[in-house]
Amino acid sequence: MAVSPGEIDRIYKRGSRENSIAHLELRAEEFRKDPFNPEAVTLFQQAFWQVPRGEEGFTFDIPLCDATEEQLLKPFVDINDGTKLSPHTLYVPDELRGKEGLIMLDKMFPELTSHNVSEETEIEDEFDQTGYIQVERVLDSPNLNTTEDQLREYFDSQGVRGQRLITYIIASKQMEVLKGQGFDRFSQTSRRSRLLGSRRENKAVDARFLPLGHLVVGRYLDRHASSYRLGGRSERAL
Repeated sequence: MAVSPGEIDRIYKRGSRENSIAHLELRAEEFRKDPFNPEAVTLFQQAFWQVPRGEEGFTFDIPLCDATEEQLLKPFVDINDGTKLSPHTLYVPDELRGKEGLIMLDKMFPELTSHNVSEETEIEDEFDQTGYIQVERVLDSPNLNTTEDQLREYFDSQGVRGQRLITYIIASKQMEVLKGQGFDRFSQTSRRSRLLGSRRENKAVDARFLPLGHLVVGRYLDRHASSYRLGGRSERAL
């Protein structure tokens, strides 16, 4: 007798962490083939957040993605040459908002090993947004060689907002599942991403990852600073 996708999800939800990871791999493969299908988006996000993580075994129930395929397809555009950047759709659970969300992510992904996601974090977000969100689906930071003011003006013109650290971490972790590597991994030519949606000591932060998944967050970035290795990421709510 055939088993419906919904029943498969319930079976894996009741199963072990190993079953949950196997289920995530299955949903990831389906999502890679059809990343702009609302059902594929829903099933991947549900599977991703049903893998128990941390000593507490955190999991989250994720609702259906009710966006249309046309909405999911809308690209981001790089400030430098107008290159269209494919979007990635992710879900930010309500429990992961603000400082408490960063602290919970640290418990879920202990490899982050960053003060900026610890109990002592000084990170402040410029806005509070949960639910389905889209980001640029690129491993290396886009919008290179830009200042903070240039990015803000450009993002405003595009109807998007500067990405927050919490969104950056979640999206990077999902890229590890989908592409085998997260955002801005350190190398000889590695890039950093300016994240205008998060601030520390009233300055926008920049971030990248080291090879073992350690999160590096800069806090002394001058708003006028620009570099061919420094880009900026954005996000938009669906």
